[in-house]
Amino acid sequence: EDEPGDFQNRNIALEGLSTATGASVDSLRNFNAVVGNSSQIAENALKELENLGTQTLSPEELQKVLIKKTEEAFGGNLSGPLRKGLSDIFEGIGRQFNDGKAFGLDALREAIAQGTFTEEFIKAFGPLNDTVTKLIESYQKLMLEKVSEIESTDSLQSMVILSTFKDNKEMPL
Repeated sequence: EDEPGDFQNRNIALEGLSTATGASVDSLRNFNAVVGNSSQIAENALKELENLGTQTLSPEELQKVLIKKTEEAFGGNLSGPLRKGLSDIFEGIGRQFNDGKAFGLDALREAIAQGTFTEEFIKAFGPLNDTVTKLIESYQKLMLEKVSEIESTDSLQSMVILSTFKDNKEMPL
């Protein structure tokens, strides 16, 4: 399972996928950034709530601030099914504090400090994260197969190709 910091290596592979297919991977890159920066999104939400002087909040209030901070991380407004899905996820995360009742910022602060928020965030995005991971793995496997078929490549080309999947344990021949 991916760790929150793995998003940089995934972005390299996504860029390779975009180059190989000519398709835009901006949405996947944005999703990857949100998952990879989940603790920062939570910390930014906490700072905003503290600046507003909020002492207690409902799951819905937390949800609104998290959506706002996620939109900032995405670099735009969320809409449609993605916004609905995020709203549901954030409401669920908010309901885990104090059995869905209003809770103090200390509970959120503690969840961020202990990594619980990030764990729940990544779990909530699990199915989509798994899809992105499989897409990247398929691309890397295809690239390994194609590189293995090349009789000779100059060393610079080989290094560029290999750098897109440096963490893979298989090496092309």
